[in-house]
Amino acid sequence: MKKILLLTITVILSYSSAFAQMGYDPFVSEVRGDTLLVKDYYDMESQPNSLVNVIQSDTTDVPTGRVYELKRSGWYPLLNPVTNNGRPMTIAGQASKSIVQTKDANTDGYPAVISGMFVDADQKANGNIRYNDDATIKNVAISQTNTGGNLGWTFFVATAADKHLTLDGVMMESTKWVFAQSNPSTGSSFTVKNAYFVNMSGQPCRRNGGVWDNVNNNTVLMHVENSTHVMGSGMIYKMRGYPINRATFNHNTFVNISGQVFASMGHQSDLTVSNNLFVNTNVQAYVPGLDYAETDQDRLPHGIVNIDSVRYMDDSGIERLAIDSTWIRDNIGVEPSEFGPNNRHVLVTNNGVFWDEKLATIPTQLNEAGTTCPSDEGSSSCIEGNNTWVPQTITMNSRTKAMFDDNETYPYLQNNEWIEGGAPSFTDPAGLMTDAVDDLITWSVAAASVPSDPMAHWRATDNPWEAGQGFVFSDFPVLADLSYSNSQYLTASTDGQPLGDLNWFPAEKANFDQNRDQHYAKLRTALETGNAVGVNNERVDSDIPVSIKLNQNYPNPFNPSTTISFNLPITMEISLKVYDLLGREVATLINNEQYTAGLNNVTFDASNLASGMYIYELTSANLSITKKMSLIK
Repeated sequence: MKKILLLTITVILSYSSAFAQMGYDPFVSEVRGDTLLVKDYYDMESQPNSLVNVIQSDTTDVPTGRVYELKRSGWYPLLNPVTNNGRPMTIAGQASKSIVQTKDANTDGYPAVISGMFVDADQKANGNIRYNDDATIKNVAISQTNTGGNLGWTFFVATAADKHLTLDGVMMESTKWVFAQSNPSTGSSFTVKNAYFVNMSGQPCRRNGGVWDNVNNNTVLMHVENSTHVMGSGMIYKMRGYPINRATFNHNTFVNISGQVFASMGHQSDLTVSNNLFVNTNVQAYVPGLDYAETDQDRLPHGIVNIDSVRYMDDSGIERLAIDSTWIRDNIGVEPSEFGPNNRHVLVTNNGVFWDEKLATIPTQLNEAGTTCPSDEGSSSCIEGNNTWVPQTITMNSRTKAMFDDNETYPYLQNNEWIEGGAPSFTDPAGLMTDAVDDLITWSVAAASVPSDPMAHWRATDNPWEAGQGFVFSDFPVLADLSYSNSQYLTASTDGQPLGDLNWFPAEKANFDQNRDQHYAKLRTALETGNAVGVNNERVDSDIPVSIKLNQNYPNPFNPSTTISFNLPITMEISLKVYDLLGREVATLINNEQYTAGLNNVTFDASNLASGMYIYELTSANLSITKKMSLIK
């Protein structure tokens, strides 16, 4: 018996390397053009790692458009990390409709599941994808747990610089930290669309339990649209002290989020927060200095949006920059000494917000209990003797609001309408607005110190996790129906559509997809000009920039066309050219032509180019500015 067991273990451990020499045939049930339909655990006769092995063995004449397709209702457990062999990678589950619109799992099937695997104490993994090139993951359910019930810290890890992770139509649940992070790598980009994130918790720490974090390096692009976030114990999108080259949060739904939705010291200079629906978010109470290493540097409570000056006085009375000088030169196109309020562009518009009255009991309970600021924590910087807890259920703190109100100093900070229309009246909240709020309050009070347990999960009573079994399957169809009937939100977006994730409103989502480019063009124009969405973007001469600015192209990544915009201080002769990474010129968009002062836009069509990273360069008589952009076909 021992010999048989040893043989089994040996086979599993050597599974990756043994088949890497045989090509992908053993792991594929069908080939359709560039697409490989990957066998799941049961097709492989109860062997894990088919997804790992098919990618590692796919090394000969790999087409640019390769897709690794996962079966509807298939299970793909991992004993080793998935990596993409230094080339762009697309993993796509079979799907006919969005995660939240599937109503019958028996008819439509369960999404393909990627998870960890538990064989025994020596053979277990929580599963993760470590991407060293661009990675796109679509239409799958992901659990960073294994069948033994062990929970991982994070699922997606960037292991190389300048790579882009796209999550489209994914469902993810449970984490000790966040679902994705790029800590080791510079220049990472992150796009989320049509996702459903639920029960973002698993570690008894008030900061943990979210989607994205960048601890050591700035993120180039953070774009989140039409996604739903339900029950989060910590900070959902952690910007920390980084400026983020471009951050956009548009048409998302957030329900019952204990920590900060956008945790930030307030250094953003290209931020759009629009058309979202915030329900019971930012509910943890605050005492001055709490989580100082990750949040507000003036020790103020952290609202949904937090913006601060990027200059401060040090202990010697010398003015300092709070962000990196190299970043300013590379991304703003000015010298750090010239960087000022006119370089700060933030658009906050047409967002809905609601807080349950019961949440007001959180700071009250802490003050009545005499709970003190946890000064022994490395992330906090408490003020001795100041232990009064205050709510963070606010859209903005006093400093942030004052900056938005100061149009003379900050002409490009816009805080337009917040729609406070009351409870959304969800079609079927499935306890989210009752019992789950009580769980949210219980956790948020405990999280003020050192909680003993993670935040309670919101699940069906017959879910395998609740039955004490190894959890890899989320509730599906999803428990709640977060479409709603509150008329104050139903037509309140910048396009007259419902606020929040439009996947709950299929007809409206189809309309959004059809007009997506125009929608974002309007938002971008408003951000860059400082005018309200849809208002004429002409500005008076005093708003002409004092130096040349080359903006990041949009969209980015793109296929096949994108818009490159730039600001000129005066009418001047310029050139705009595109190069590949070998320095070869691939396109001339402007060749020594006169362009007028102010904002200018040029469309770049890359239909004849291959996928990859490209460099675009704007040159004038005495200046050259370059930026990178990514073409994905």
